[in-house]
Amino acid sequence: MTHERTNDGAETLEIPRWYIPSLYGDVRLEADRTGTADGGPEATILYAQDLSPTEELAMEALRRRALAEPTRIGSLRIGRVPWASAEDFRPIADKSYRETEVRVRLRAPIGAVQKVLAKAMKPGRRVVSAVRFTDGRVEEVHVAQTHATTTGVTTTTTVLALPAASKGAKKDALAKVAKVVAAVSVAAPTIGCPAPDFGRSEVRARRVLLAFLDERQRADLVATGRFVTRGQDTGRRYLLSLRDGPEGLLRTGGRGVYDLDAAESARRARRGVCYGGPLCVHDWTVPPSEEALAIHLMLSLPGRERLMRALPEVVGR
Repeated sequence: MTHERTNDGAETLEIPRWYIPSLYGDVRLEADRTGTADGGPEATILYAQDLSPTEELAMEALRRRALAEPTRIGSLRIGRVPWASAEDFRPIADKSYRETEVRVRLRAPIGAVQKVLAKAMKPGRRVVSAVRFTDGRVEEVHVAQTHATTTGVTTTTTVLALPAASKGAKKDALAKVAKVVAAVSVAAPTIGCPAPDFGRSEVRARRVLLAFLDERQRADLVATGRFVTRGQDTGRRYLLSLRDGPEGLLRTGGRGVYDLDAAESARRARRGVCYGGPLCVHDWTVPPSEEALAIHLMLSLPGRERLMRALPEVVGR
């Protein structure tokens, strides 16, 4: 992990892999720094397969940016530098995008690529990006820019950084030894209670979810379709259940998020009658695993858990 500082004092991060969950959980980015030792630009490898019509539109937006040429005014070149050639980044209508996993190398840092793709994949949604460290911590991350001036020419570089305000002395010391395992961009879940859609479909979004769980959580998810995560703000334990898991939502009040500590308190107070626990939080516009991932991240990030609890139905919030 790098330890450069942005203009606002935030520490930059080196991201090896970035997931952007799609309908099938099959769009990912991997950092390629093979040429950086010789002074070459940082690159990103895009992997995509089995794109839906909506995802094809997002990929087209990324392709337009990747092929963008700078505007020429006399001897000047103004505008964006292309990330790939038309031959390397074939039109999305190419049948290979539906038959095999496509690999495209883009001459741009992973942060710049994910910013374009995540925005196109989740149009009109508030996107939250987070990273998981080797020590198990989960932190929200934002895209920042650094500026360097040499011989009168200013160069702007896109970097990924933790907000300076979120890093205390203890966290800063931990960050110097912990490395980033992976990053992900998800749409923040919807707050509300419409009737769920229990349609079952074969999706591969679960591999993205598994990348952000610890060993115990992964084992529980595989065995039961649910796992326990702890809220960053309150320390409460939450049981997250996949809506298409072995038992679905039958034991959690029909909700995918269940406050175990609130339920236990209610039992003791009401002599075994539990009326607290379920949280009305969902996102049924995405596959079950992506829904669980987004909620898991929101509960794990400082300050985000409060949003999940901002509902009148939550007892003892």
